[in-house]
Amino acid sequence: PLWWDEAEYMSTAKSWAFDIPYKIMPQRPPLFPLLGAFIFKIGLSALIFKFLFVLIPTVLNVLIIYLLGKEFYSEKIGIMAAFIMAVFWSLIFWTARFHPDSLALLLQLLAIYFFWLCFVKKETVKRRAVFALLTGLFAGLAFLVKIQALLLFTIFGIFLLVTERLNFLKK
Repeated sequence: PLWWDEAEYMSTAKSWAFDIPYKIMPQRPPLFPLLGAFIFKIGLSALIFKFLFVLIPTVLNVLIIYLLGKEFYSEKIGIMAAFIMAVFWSLIFWTARFHPDSLALLLQLLAIYFFWLCFVKKETVKRRAVFALLTGLFAGLAFLVKIQALLLFTIFGIFLLVTERLNFLKK
């Protein structure tokens, strides 16, 4: 048995993989069911899909939170933040379901991490260009998994306007 959202994502994935008739809901972003369809198409199970695109991103979220805490403040803060993330009820709850929240959070955290490396840390121009591309890539993928990721672009824009004024356009 699946919850409504889980069933919708899985039904969409199976519809795309096996050409099963199903009315796809247009409010759902396409990347998560598309990944599921790929997993089903190559003959793997729903358990493998959950492992690859729910459980692994959940574990990586803890690592990225550590890196962000360490970059923003200190290693001690990074460890504390990672511990809190590891036992956070919401993340554990969504890890048990076929839901894109863990994957979307991972992609958003990666976008934030590379944004920080690009615009806050003083790196070479070449490295900043790579970090900017990675920021855009992960933010775009996050949007294709969960629409709320669109807020990243607003947050990034406000941050740049407050800290850099219009100087970021010259860089």
